[in-house]
Amino acid sequence: MDYDHGGLKMMRSCILALAAVVVFGCSTSSAPSPGPDVVAGRDMVTSEQAQDALDGLGPEGAEEASTLLDPGAGTEDGGAEDTPADGASDTPVDGASDTPVDEGSDLASEAVDQGTLEGGVDLGPEAPTPEMTEEPIADMDESAPELALDVAEAADPAQDSPQQDEVAVAEDVSGSGPEVSDAGIAILLAPTLKLLTESPSLDTTVRLGGTCPNGTQVVIFKNKSCAGKPVATLSREEFNQQGFVTQVEEGSTTYFSAFATDGQKQSACSNAVTYVHHNNKYWRVTFFDDFKGMQPGEDPLCYSMPPQCIGEYLTGLYECPKAEAHQGLAALNKCNWTILRQPNWMAKEYGPDKNMTNGFSPLEVRVEPDTDNGVLILSANAYKWDGTRLDPSKLAPLEKTCLQQSQKNWLLHEANTPVDCTNVTRYECVWNANKNNCPIMSGAVYSKRFSAYKEGSSTVAKQRGFTQSYGFFEVKAKLPEGMGSFPAHWLLPQNGSWPEAGEIDIMEADRYAAKSYQTYHTGYCEGTEQHYFTNHQDCLNKGGLRYHLIKGGFLTYRQGSFADDYHTFAVEWSPDGLAYYTDGILVTTIANGELNYGNYTSPHRTTGQARPMNIPFLDFFIILNQTVHNDMWGDIEPLNFVTHLHVIDYVKVYGMCQAPSDFCKDGYYFDGNDNLCHPVGDDGMTKAYASPCGLKEKVLPQPKPMDANTFYPCTTPCPFGGWYDSKNCQIFNSPSGREVFFYPDMQGNLYYVTDGSPDGNCKDVVEGTVLPVGKYDGANCYLDKTIPAIWGKYFRWGSPKPNAFYYQPFCKFE
Repeated sequence: MDYDHGGLKMMRSCILALAAVVVFGCSTSSAPSPGPDVVAGRDMVTSEQAQDALDGLGPEGAEEASTLLDPGAGTEDGGAEDTPADGASDTPVDGASDTPVDEGSDLASEAVDQGTLEGGVDLGPEAPTPEMTEEPIADMDESAPELALDVAEAADPAQDSPQQDEVAVAEDVSGSGPEVSDAGIAILLAPTLKLLTESPSLDTTVRLGGTCPNGTQVVIFKNKSCAGKPVATLSREEFNQQGFVTQVEEGSTTYFSAFATDGQKQSACSNAVTYVHHNNKYWRVTFFDDFKGMQPGEDPLCYSMPPQCIGEYLTGLYECPKAEAHQGLAALNKCNWTILRQPNWMAKEYGPDKNMTNGFSPLEVRVEPDTDNGVLILSANAYKWDGTRLDPSKLAPLEKTCLQQSQKNWLLHEANTPVDCTNVTRYECVWNANKNNCPIMSGAVYSKRFSAYKEGSSTVAKQRGFTQSYGFFEVKAKLPEGMGSFPAHWLLPQNGSWPEAGEIDIMEADRYAAKSYQTYHTGYCEGTEQHYFTNHQDCLNKGGLRYHLIKGGFLTYRQGSFADDYHTFAVEWSPDGLAYYTDGILVTTIANGELNYGNYTSPHRTTGQARPMNIPFLDFFIILNQTVHNDMWGDIEPLNFVTHLHVIDYVKVYGMCQAPSDFCKDGYYFDGNDNLCHPVGDDGMTKAYASPCGLKEKVLPQPKPMDANTFYPCTTPCPFGGWYDSKNCQIFNSPSGREVFFYPDMQGNLYYVTDGSPDGNCKDVVEGTVLPVGKYDGANCYLDKTIPAIWGKYFRWGSPKPNAFYYQPFCKFE
């Protein structure tokens, strides 16, 4: 006999022994064949009792039962088979009628589904009928509730497995009451339970609903098997109409079950339902690319579509030029990445035509699925003005002379002295004109979202790219080193302007690859009621002044570099702040609202006033790039340029699991006690599987202590912001054209003397723009009272110029 978990869910294999019998016969086969063994050892009934029972079955049931009562139904020759089964007694049970009924007629209608049966029903000669309690149900012991139908021999071993939303009866019984036989034995149907609050979720208030028969109450338990003390008893009307509302603990997994009772008898235990309060503690991988080429289950179109390029300001999507679509891009997942093709905005501009040194090209992007088990390589190489790789050994003497004399200022298409190189080494590498013929070309890819891809002049609909707000972003890479090298992994908003909408730099490094910088940029609008905008024009339209706030930290090798091996660079981003990691080492944190000295965005000028930083909330995309530019350590020399190789092993992003679909696919529910997805309505055949969501400490990489023998322990020398010059932290450029004095007062606040104007005039004029510099206190201008200074920490550096204020860093390199 097939039973539901926690109940007696009879299938149509049970044969009713026509209401007057005391017990029921039941076949264990899926297609029962009536025979004498059905009645062996059972009470007999009179023909009058049988007819009365038939009349109570209704037309359809009576027709089925009449067929079974046909004396010819038991044998092939039309006669009733009169040989009892081995071991079965043909003696009527004491107290039964002494007029036996033909054995073939002692059969109920074939496989009538009665849901869950209750009420003193004996399943066999060895199963005694349990006693019925006369007392109302109040408290239960730890064993399963006493059933009026003994299932000791047929209990499902998986009885206690929770089932989500599983209906315990095959028919709608919400309007029916207990069924009663001629013998006065009630059949109580078990209630059905259903979660009316989605699970998992952040609600601690949980509502259950379902159905139960007329004339009964529902007794509800916070466990799987109706054991122990119930938490509530509801009338049928309350349960069916309003449901049951209760509270659960944060981060808990709670089971619910119930049975129905009429005050004397109780049904079998209902299906169990499971509710998980996830408490934002479960995480999963939301994005992963390990650059191994197409994998089973991936869309082949993501690899077969032509490489996609994007121009200046990350707009103007187009198919990359076929001459630059090399074989190394075949294994690039174009559904994840779009290639940047434009001059590098960070490379310095030279001369009246704004010629630059570096541009981005698809030629410097390639995926090698067989190298180190799959890598993305963003390289940088020197190029000739005709777009081919530069080989100094193949240059004509005049070409070589022109490169040598002009590479210091990069006026490569100007009339230089002593040689005129106008028509010789003529590069056109110009920002804002998208002229991408540059001396140094390097690689960059973006995960910005697009709803299409380009194939020639055609636009083909296809969702591409990846963005996410909040989460844990990690890149494993081996960094390049060499002249002008500037690799980066960073995040920008899908929509929004810089720096107002935010920039999260997961990693930046210099040409020596000995130091990893991790920085956050945001904006602040001064002079307006609202201080944060995602578009800078909104600040200007309201008459505000834009400020750029920046804070970060870095990890520095004592010996060695990040070019020696693969390293992980990561940021954890939440509404509360940012936490930066390198090789699992916590480098620095930025809290939402943290005070920071910034500078006016144009021109860059510190103001001596701390402002609160804002943590971004928009969806951000990933940028991986290798840039090259002249820097403080020296100029770029194409004739001596050595290839840069920025090798990326993988990119992995984690996010918090929140919606039920994050935890399990349709048809499964999540159990927080075993972290498995269980099938709804477990049929015993479908297996549970591991949920992609797990506890943070088991899913995310865990922090590691810093090895002070490998790295310098100084990671955040300027916790209040400002600019670290390897010695001190600059926070303030003094107003122009003034005699400025500096002294800290007794509270450690920083002041300078005004020019004596009546209104205090704590302002400065820079390139025609009036900037507030400090606030007037009636005598002088104080620069900051929001960050208490430590006595003697602030000082002025240089006399008479540069006229800047500094504070001592909180740590220095040893």
